[in-house]
Amino acid sequence: MAEGDAILDYLEETIAEDATGSHIHYQHEVLTASWCGERQLWTLQVRRKDSGEIVCMSCNFLWMCQGYYRHDRGYTPEFKGMDDFK
Repeated sequence: MAEGDAILDYLEETIAEDATGSHIHYQHEVLTASWCGERQLWTLQVRRKDSGEIVCMSCNFLWMCQGYYRHDRGYTPEFKGMDDFK
């Protein structure tokens, strides 16, 4: 497993090499993502974390690759003796 700094360095390098930085919306939280097959379009409802403003965005390609992780509450696995763990 890589250290956080190494992962961040890799991401920054990859974004710079591929010139994808202008397509990334930082500090935005996706609330909903709906696909319309007829229009071939994603419609997103997004909250700007800096202002709390809710905005609507649309795109024909949406790359969602962060997996199951829930940033609003994290992940705590259940294990035997969990109640005694400090």
